[in-house]
Amino acid sequence: MKNLKFRNAKLSEYNDLKIFFESFYGENYYEVEYKYFRWLQYENPLRHLEASEDEFTSFVAVDSDEIVGSINYVPMEFYINGIPYQSTWSVGWLVKNGYSAISGMLLKKNFLRFNYYMSMGATQWVKSIYTKQLGFEYQHNIPRTVMVGKAGELIDLIKRNPDLKTSDFSKIYDWQGDTLKIAEKSNYYCVTAIDDLNDKYWENHLRRHKVTINRDRKYMKWRYFDHPHIQYDVISGDKSQDSGIAVLRIETAKDSDVKVARLTDFFPIDGNEEVLTGAVARYLIDKGAVFLDFFCGSSNFINNYMDVPFIHESEHMIFSFPRLLHPIEWRERYSINASLGRNARKSDSLPQIQISDIYFTKGDPSQDIVLNREYFTRGV
Repeated sequence: MKNLKFRNAKLSEYNDLKIFFESFYGENYYEVEYKYFRWLQYENPLRHLEASEDEFTSFVAVDSDEIVGSINYVPMEFYINGIPYQSTWSVGWLVKNGYSAISGMLLKKNFLRFNYYMSMGATQWVKSIYTKQLGFEYQHNIPRTVMVGKAGELIDLIKRNPDLKTSDFSKIYDWQGDTLKIAEKSNYYCVTAIDDLNDKYWENHLRRHKVTINRDRKYMKWRYFDHPHIQYDVISGDKSQDSGIAVLRIETAKDSDVKVARLTDFFPIDGNEEVLTGAVARYLIDKGAVFLDFFCGSSNFINNYMDVPFIHESEHMIFSFPRLLHPIEWRERYSINASLGRNARKSDSLPQIQISDIYFTKGDPSQDIVLNREYFTRGV
């Protein structure tokens, strides 16, 4: 390790990164599939925050020209009271066998380049590094809000859970009734091109949230309109988008006809929360989805702006709606965690924030990305 160096990976090192990750995760590992990797680690509109034109947002440890460790990261901006702070997501972290001693060093060196650092789905080992070595805040479970589309099919699905703790499903029928009631008087309108997306949602979103992650038009174009493999629907409750916008997609469970709607962003404009909620409900019903889910870190937003027919976690958790769909699975994941770090070297100039203050959402599980890529490459 005498010649150990830390830097961003060069574009010319893509094949080295691919071999490095696949040596551990196996051939065709989704995170290094070229289209997806380039989209995530190079085409991000905020890549320039800590990477040059010839670099991926992959922070690597190199020993005598060999990549022996890598953290794939996605630069972002925290907006705190409307002021942007250079930050990042960590999305992939691996060190070569025999180099475990550099794991914490690699993470810390990458972390200290930014003001704030976030990740999801940390293992117990990673959690211990975050919390004990770097002083991260850890949230065991990102709040999950759901909406019911087809009560009968949902109950049949829930009954497949071997650890189910209840046999009373009457609430699920009531929740379906709430969805149908608002959907019947609502409609939704699709925004099919980035040029048609109105900035009103973002201006309102910045005013509403003390802390949020960048969701401006440049981000939306990259994240949703330009995704290499997944089709999203950006909708509004009215043609002029005065009610705000929501982003959704439909996922079909593996070896099944069960459809689930994933709500990945929800931006109602003040006073129009019910209109946009109705548009989401109508979308859910029209698409024939069994249920919808939405993972959002901001408890304030959920409690104050997501009303019936959205169902909060404290109400629905007894039913254990499945989180993983490829295949449908419960026991592997009953919760999804989040971690937040604040750069101690800049602490005097950085506001103190908590995970529950932040509007952030959970996007696409890796299983979904893999399945959609398989469909994409087969031309289905």
